[in-house]
Amino acid sequence: MSEDAARLPASAMEAREMARRDLGAFNTRDAEAELSLFSPDAELVDPGTRRRGRQGVADFAHAWWEAFPDARVTPECETTLGPFGVVEGTFTGTHVGTLHTEAGSFAPSGRMINNRFAAVYEVQGGLIVSRRLYFDRLVLLGARGDDPHGGTT
Repeated sequence: MSEDAARLPASAMEAREMARRDLGAFNTRDAEAELSLFSPDAELVDPGTRRRGRQGVADFAHAWWEAFPDARVTPECETTLGPFGVVEGTFTGTHVGTLHTEAGSFAPSGRMINNRFAAVYEVQGGLIVSRRLYFDRLVLLGARGDDPHGGTT
């Protein structure tokens, strides 16, 4: 354990560990491991959507894994405050499958995307009860070949 981790309260250490485990499960496409981290009624929020429960977690992960089979999230900065863990990082992947979202579907473009993200986790009782994910949806439009300002490239 690092010296910094030794100074964190138990709730902050738990939040940090759960965030790291969630990102690791996403990278290894381990749906079972990822689902085990979330409470049965967890809330997931990302640009344009809000989901509840473990099925929402599964739907989100599978949609991205299908659209970007080589998807990888790389955490670059993390911090904690009480039961909250915050991670900033980069998502990379090649858009070779259709991305199905509540906001619409994005046909495969074959393009590699590199998108910054921030995720805010709330942990209670050893489970993630909330994950709020923030990223630039315009990067997805660029991967599709659309000009974010209305034209096509």
